[in-house]
Amino acid sequence: MTAFPPPAPTATFPYRVLEKIGEGAMGEVYRAEDLDLARMVAIKVIRPEHASARGTDPDATVNRFLQEARAAAALSHPGVTTVHRVGTAGGHPYIAMEWLDGHTLEDILARGGRIPPEQAVRIGLQVLSALEAAHAAGIVHRDIKPDNLMVLPSGRIKVTDFGVARVRGSDLAHTQAGMIVGTPQYAAPEQLAGGAIDHRIDLYALACVLYEALVGRPPFEASSIYELVQAVHAEAPRPPSALVDGLPPGLDAGVLRGLAKRPEDRFASAADMRAALDPFRTRRAAPPPPTEATPGRAVPAVAPTHAQVATVQAVGEREHELVMSVVRQWPTTEVPRQDRDRLLQRLVERPLHAPAFTGALVTDGACILISDGIMYRVFDPATGRVGDALLEALPAQLGGTLFAVPAGLETRLVALLASLLVPAVPRLSGLSSSFADLPQLAGKLAAEGFDGAIRFGLGARLGFALFCRGQRVLDVFGDGWPARDAWEQWIGGTGAIASVEPIQSVFPAATFRQQLAGLVLEVVRPTTSLTSSIRSDTTAAARAIDLRPCEGAAAAARRGPATLQALVTSDPAYGAARWIIAELGAQFAQHGRAGRWKGLIEPLDRIGQVRLHHGLARAGGDRVTFDAVAYDGDGRVVHVIDRVARGTRAAVEAFIERATAVRRARDGAGELGAAILVAPTFDEDALEAYLAALRTGGALRASLDALSHREGYLRLGMRQGFHVLLVEETADGRRRPLVVE
Repeated sequence: MTAFPPPAPTATFPYRVLEKIGEGAMGEVYRAEDLDLARMVAIKVIRPEHASARGTDPDATVNRFLQEARAAAALSHPGVTTVHRVGTAGGHPYIAMEWLDGHTLEDILARGGRIPPEQAVRIGLQVLSALEAAHAAGIVHRDIKPDNLMVLPSGRIKVTDFGVARVRGSDLAHTQAGMIVGTPQYAAPEQLAGGAIDHRIDLYALACVLYEALVGRPPFEASSIYELVQAVHAEAPRPPSALVDGLPPGLDAGVLRGLAKRPEDRFASAADMRAALDPFRTRRAAPPPPTEATPGRAVPAVAPTHAQVATVQAVGEREHELVMSVVRQWPTTEVPRQDRDRLLQRLVERPLHAPAFTGALVTDGACILISDGIMYRVFDPATGRVGDALLEALPAQLGGTLFAVPAGLETRLVALLASLLVPAVPRLSGLSSSFADLPQLAGKLAAEGFDGAIRFGLGARLGFALFCRGQRVLDVFGDGWPARDAWEQWIGGTGAIASVEPIQSVFPAATFRQQLAGLVLEVVRPTTSLTSSIRSDTTAAARAIDLRPCEGAAAAARRGPATLQALVTSDPAYGAARWIIAELGAQFAQHGRAGRWKGLIEPLDRIGQVRLHHGLARAGGDRVTFDAVAYDGDGRVVHVIDRVARGTRAAVEAFIERATAVRRARDGAGELGAAILVAPTFDEDALEAYLAALRTGGALRASLDALSHREGYLRLGMRQGFHVLLVEETADGRRRPLVVE
């Protein structure tokens, strides 16, 4: 067994460990970088010899550790920490999980003692939603407590640490008779007694958490475990409203029912408890603005440079609602119905004699944010849903309303608003306005030329201060904030939690098709010696191969080199082409299928150039555009690649028709060996259409393919055809070829 962490990433441990951030009874937690997907992860590792040294059974400890991974991985819920990978590095079992940048509820309560009742209820509702999913999957958490509830900068809650979870039907991590599993202060009476338990112990534990959040201490406290057990079994907790003024009696009743001694007297399910608490998630009236500073801390004066910053009092509690409130206050122009593609093209044109359009188009269930010829984000104004499917679903004839950024406002405001609709990657988080000097922080961000936002959250309340190159361009506050004056004057008395979020850009596919049309990328391969040393490591091979814009590409695109490079590397077509060139061959060889897909695999080492969003001639003289076209060193087309937001029958049939038309027009030797279609998923009708296309030709085609050992081959004649491959691509960048014989 070697030391942990490994000195460098490997094929089975593709992470660069940055620092150790914590240590617990079962092991250690590290912050690490996932080099494949350019994201931060948390690595939890256990060392069996340490467990043995403490007098425990190493196998049982490892089993309990793996149970945590399996329990969390079995759940697909936004309130449960996502498990990315389970593996072993140098003999050390590890779990790679999503990185959570926030603070535990335990940390928040330790700083403030208690929190406002509506915030406590909102936390409880989110935890109950996660528990409802867990219980439906047969999983009982068994250790709900403030330290296992992570509060993210957005106010969202993540339930962590399924290390003691009990999974229905599992034979892992059995509990010894009479052993208490969980944390005693939050354990139900039957749990402390070592008796039979079910999902209702989680509801009891959450009631303890809510009691502590409302009152500032758990319902039962004692100097020893014996006294605590006696109190839990024999004493009735005092109603929270008897200890804290202003709590509604109905909330008292909900918490105390969750603390019932007998399981049958508690709520029957997480859904029942959620229904009982839901009426208390908001105050009946917004609190008045504070008239004096928080005790022990003066409220700083507003900096003169910020006094004139515009403030939008928005409607709503979610990011997309705030963005739409801002947009709807801009000057409007009605756009008559016209050809969709022509309208969108006009909106992204960059004329030499006039500024490009900057603002938003609101139309048919979509809001499109555009600035300086770049389409930044497309979202549904009603639901906040984002994605290319929204654009693909727009009708061929399109009209709507244009909202232009008013004169005098920074045009990059559109990019800042679009960034609010991207999952946050905070630079700083968990900054309580009761302790941190947020106005002073804003001044420092301005001095450093910050691009991005300060996010303010308090329960469901949401607000932002937006910065462009250090200049405050707009303050936006949603429902419930006392935003009549500049936020610097009142934020210190609210107890809000703030985070600093640099601007992010996640463009729709249409942006890449417009901005990078015809861009030529040169394939840069590693040296011969490096290639031989990494040939068996597909991860290293993928990192070694690069696709770089050719000389003069920035000038042709009328973009700076840095902007162009950012667009290229963000383009999913670039990622798909790079994966195909670097990794696909090794994957097919590993499964013994490379020889059956010769037209797909053999040309990979000869590809010298990839053209993005490039048109090819088809029969009849018109052109067909693909998201990526790969050429070999002799200038022959070897692969065409397309991406769609929805893998439907229509998408598959249209792609095969277009690829077939191009193949018939290019009858040179070695032309178009394969056509690859990428989508998040393909439905059953799409797969049926794919198989039907491959079966064209009947028995003769089947005989020819059997003789040639071909798979996924679309035969156009005795000697003509090409492979068709469908690839599913997940949101985190993982790709899976669908290989059908």
